[in-house]
Amino acid sequence: MHPSRTRCIHTGTSGRLASTTTDDIDALVARLKGRPRVVLHFHGGLIDDELGFATAERLDPVYTAAGADPVFFVWSSGLLEILRGNLPQILSEGVFQTLLNRVTRFATGLVFQEPGQRALGSFAAPST
Repeated sequence: MHPSRTRCIHTGTSGRLASTTTDDIDALVARLKGRPRVVLHFHGGLIDDELGFATAERLDPVYTAAGADPVFFVWSSGLLEILRGNLPQILSEGVFQTLLNRVTRFATGLVFQEPGQRALGSFAAPST
């Protein structure tokens, strides 16, 4: 295991611990107790686990050289992970339903426009 992995807290969907255990967190906190500088690094969204861990490996020596002890939060937020873990919830969201309705109306308007209408630069999306 790369040393930076011992500085990672890995969570999955709904914020539940994934590969990190509560014992891992206890050990991490014990190592950090009394340290003068601790950096909490949360990776950006839509990044899968492996890229999150790779980022931790790349940044660990940078933070350490600056005199800080980093803690990296790596969560399952890659596009496929999000869809796999949250698809039913996403599909039931009102904002998704509104977006789907508007995209469907727009696509219907494009598909069923009258000949030459596209060249004129105007079309109306169906209202229903």
